[in-house]
Amino acid sequence: MNGKQISRIIIVLAVAAWLTGCGAATTSPDANASASAPTVGAEPTVTGGTEPAAAAPTITATAESTATAGVEPTASTIVETRQPQPTPQPGPIQEEVNRLVESNGLQGKTILGLPVSDWLAMLLGIFTIALGYGACILLLRFAYRIARQYVPDHIVDSFRLKIGRQIRRTILIWLVYLGVLRLGFINEFFRQLVLDITYILGMLGLLLVLWRMVTFIRTQYLKRISDKERESEVEPAAMLISRMAHVIIAAVIVSMILDYFGINIVALSAAVGLGGLALSLAARETIEDTIAGIVILFDRPFRVGDRIEIDKIDTWGDVVDIGMRTTRIRTRDNRLVIIPNANIVENEIVNYTYPDPHYRLEMDIQLAYNYNIDKLKQLIIETTSKVDGVIADRGVDALYLKMGGTGMVFRIRWWIVSYEDTRRMMDRVNTALQEVFNEHGIVPPSDTMFVAMTKEETLLPKTDV
Repeated sequence: MNGKQISRIIIVLAVAAWLTGCGAATTSPDANASASAPTVGAEPTVTGGTEPAAAAPTITATAESTATAGVEPTASTIVETRQPQPTPQPGPIQEEVNRLVESNGLQGKTILGLPVSDWLAMLLGIFTIALGYGACILLLRFAYRIARQYVPDHIVDSFRLKIGRQIRRTILIWLVYLGVLRLGFINEFFRQLVLDITYILGMLGLLLVLWRMVTFIRTQYLKRISDKERESEVEPAAMLISRMAHVIIAAVIVSMILDYFGINIVALSAAVGLGGLALSLAARETIEDTIAGIVILFDRPFRVGDRIEIDKIDTWGDVVDIGMRTTRIRTRDNRLVIIPNANIVENEIVNYTYPDPHYRLEMDIQLAYNYNIDKLKQLIIETTSKVDGVIADRGVDALYLKMGGTGMVFRIRWWIVSYEDTRRMMDRVNTALQEVFNEHGIVPPSDTMFVAMTKEETLLPKTDV
């Protein structure tokens, strides 16, 4: 907020104060009240020499009886009578202003319908707002200068951009609130309206400052820790703590605003508690999903960006977002699947990314029996290791798995860089092996059935019986 904006706010407040002050100055409530109000507790007046037929009863009232005439708020009353704003009392500065007006013979004189003393009070309030805002800016600059001695410059600059401006705006709003609070000559309705608006804006500004400070601290903390620590329980714990802090801050600010407007927090909490019991029964599944979301944040079975497979849900894809109630997964065909967290916690999860994105593939091939086993293994391992994308350092296995009905069954296993290249790497390895087998004349076995015809008497042993 620059100087032009501040000057515009001050001018608007000054004009509004002048208008309401002029309206209040045209009436004299004290004079009207003294002329029309009955005397409480006065004796009846007797005129002339005759007595009245019936003496008027004496009207007496005490503070105690007056207080009991109204309805006192109880703990079960949610909306209570608002406490009135305190009447501005003249302080030493205001007394000095009044003395200055009297000494110069300006008492009773008006400018544009507003007494000179009220003009001086309004100018004094504007000066106080400007002086307080200037002191705030100087104090913030001094704090930034001290912080640069212990904190890197980029952190201080980031704080100034994200939080510093909002701090200045919030302080300016509260200065306006205090300035209006001291103006007793303003119309009571307009004064209360301005105080209510500035109070709400000031509390919302305070909420925004505290909210951003919690987020800023969490962000800076996560930037300072290592990637290994961030992938552990540190990041989810920091996220959960920051969210809890946000909820607490919002609850405190809202309760202060409600209390300002005369709403009984205790009675409201009791009503909310009864309503919350009914709501918890109606929203049981939502509560279960939220609790499951907290469990996922702490347990960390997967992270955003991991490729996972959830058993019994038949969902396989990349995690896009982990919310408090649902988790979003993008499948390979670019569909977004939104799954309640309770369903995820109840099922088995296969994580293809964490803790290592390397992925092992395997496939079985069958070759005829008339080839040398050791040479076949060596040829398969060398060919597979040379394929682009295969991690040769982690080794390639060619295992003679079993003797099939028509040939030898080999299982080939190799590692790839990322799970995302699963089918592409299967294509590359199959293509490379097929080309090598064609060069060496190696062909897969054909389904051939050998039938041996023997004499019947040779099927059973001969006996002498």
